[in-house]
Amino acid sequence: MNIEEDLKICKDIMEQYKKLTTENVEEAFKLSQISISMYDRLNELRLQVNMLEIKERHTKSDIKEYLRSKMKLMEYIHVESRAIFNAANNDYRKIKRD
Repeated sequence: MNIEEDLKICKDIMEQYKKLTTENVEEAFKLSQISISMYDRLNELRLQVNMLEIKERHTKSDIKEYLRSKMKLMEYIHVESRAIFNAANNDYRKIKRD
């Protein structure tokens, strides 16, 4: 398994999150789904660290720790994006009631 493509996707998700605004509800929902999917993917990679193809020499523990840090980032992006989506949804419901 090659980890490089997965790390590139993580970087893309992070860039999307940096550009996210509270007005972009659809993007927030999409980003929350992508980030939690990436979290799951990183978790699978972490469990199968023996099968990863890595160019540089690192210990298994180092790689697992690095993947765990990326997982935490994906979880944070998921939670924050979901909060934006939920807040907008609640605002829409309040407007609809009035």
